[in-house]
Amino acid sequence: MYQHLLLIYSDYSKEERVGFYRRYDSIEEALKFTDIVEKVKEAYKHLTFSFHHIQTESEDIYSIESYDPYFRDINYILDLEEYIKLIKTDVEVKPIDIAKIILSKKSFCQLALEKIMYFVDCEYIKKYGEPIFRDEFQAWDFGPVIPNVYKKYKSFGYDKISLTDEEKLIICSKMMKFKDYDRISSVIDEVIEKYKGYTANDLVTESHKDGSPWDLVYKNGLGKNKKISKSLVKQCIEEGYLSV
Repeated sequence: MYQHLLLIYSDYSKEERVGFYRRYDSIEEALKFTDIVEKVKEAYKHLTFSFHHIQTESEDIYSIESYDPYFRDINYILDLEEYIKLIKTDVEVKPIDIAKIILSKKSFCQLALEKIMYFVDCEYIKKYGEPIFRDEFQAWDFGPVIPNVYKKYKSFGYDKISLTDEEKLIICSKMMKFKDYDRISSVIDEVIEKYKGYTANDLVTESHKDGSPWDLVYKNGLGKNKKISKSLVKQCIEEGYLSV
């Protein structure tokens, strides 16, 4: 009998289950896998994994699917470093994640969404001294913008964006994987509450204030589309030029 061992993780970025896989010829050898399992779980205590030990008469990795259909459609990963890298990528907070979390709480048009995202990032920096995500906003004509979020929702124009129930469920499930999801959600709630009465144009005006990061980068068009660094945002907050 062959010992097939799997540590399964649900990857919401790719919307698939991935399993770190090892095969052993004996149960004694299979015990080595438990050390790997414990190390991964210790490194990612806030995440959920499922461990499976399957015995089949074949050394073929896909023999476990014949044993139990539950294991169909799993992306098998044989390299531990690749598996860890995949997890790190999945749990990293990305701008589109924040956009979807915001939209799961309240509908906004694309223009307003970009500004709410910007104010959320600024408020987070103000409270915790670090940004929510690594991507930097760009100084576009109508204020700070994350290009890939703009591309995702530009087709909505000035119509409000509504997520489907499935999209809401997926982003809520992924959000639970964020190490700091409690404070991220709290900041988003605070910003939505603060700006709930603002129109999209009001939000643009708010992001264009003199001495703001957008103003300092845009420079009446000379810095159009240039990046607004996180360090500049932090500096403006510290100097009182950015009130969020």
